[in-house]
Amino acid sequence: MPSESTSQILDELIALATASKYFSSHSPGAVSIGDHLEEIEYVVQKLRFQIRGSDTSSHDFSQTRKRKRDADLPTGPQHLFGSDPDEAEPITPTSPTCGSSFLTVMGIDQECCTKLDEVFFTFLARICANFNATTLAGEKYHQTLVAKKATRSNQPFDFTAFKFRIQPFTKGFLEALQDAGHSEVTLPEKQVKAYLCQQRYIQRFNEDGKKTKSKGAHVWIIEGRRTHDGGWMFKEAERKMCGEPNTRARVGVRYAYEPKVFDPLVGTPKAVFHSPSLPEWLKWERNVLTGIPNAPEQPVEIAVCATYFIGEACLKMTRSFWLEVAPEELE
Repeated sequence: MPSESTSQILDELIALATASKYFSSHSPGAVSIGDHLEEIEYVVQKLRFQIRGSDTSSHDFSQTRKRKRDADLPTGPQHLFGSDPDEAEPITPTSPTCGSSFLTVMGIDQECCTKLDEVFFTFLARICANFNATTLAGEKYHQTLVAKKATRSNQPFDFTAFKFRIQPFTKGFLEALQDAGHSEVTLPEKQVKAYLCQQRYIQRFNEDGKKTKSKGAHVWIIEGRRTHDGGWMFKEAERKMCGEPNTRARVGVRYAYEPKVFDPLVGTPKAVFHSPSLPEWLKWERNVLTGIPNAPEQPVEIAVCATYFIGEACLKMTRSFWLEVAPEELE
């Protein structure tokens, strides 16, 4: 039996659907279900969270999507190689090399991930060590660098953002798989390309949500550096919450903070934001943290939690900041 709040949400949904149906029948072409799509989606998301037992008051449901299952993404910020490229070990032993659990959710099984990982990081170490490396057809992997950047990239112990031309990189990786004894039967090209597109060490988008470019051409960016023993270390592309909040609100003045999620794989995906607890005057409205304080307050810590989806995978991140309320400004 639905709770009272759940029944209220159901009533909202029914009312929207009824209104759309009524206006469509009495004024053809004037109003359609599409005109209420955003409102209906918003109500449906509230209903989904209510059924799961969540508190809908602190969530923003305006930009969420219907998904089938949740899966957390394990994080492993760096991948380290010794002097022998065949002996690769992640810095955190319990972390999958490239977020294998994430790739499994995306349709690539664990065994396949392990095979691809072994070849991927060996291939990456080889081509990062040689700016003139090419495919068998003679296509260069690296986007041409200016002399200053090329010199800097050869400095040991500093991370360099390597820019790779996408098609040669993909072809070269397929060639490396063949050299390692993997055929089209065991690792189909379609699966290999899916692996590359979901590889956490490849940055495909910038913080503006646009695909990464260099000299007018799309590229993939991978950060790597040499280690003391002559090996290579690679850095996982960073997911983060963009937008710096104002840490001071003022009595009688509306406060607003609108964060965005940045994921190097997909750019700036739609996300749902919420906070475990907030001051009484502050709340989330359509992905904006807003409110008007009516009295000064000492600084309090505000936790901002974001949830978004890539395919079937549910990803989460959290950041926090301190917020104080200053007295009303005197004229």
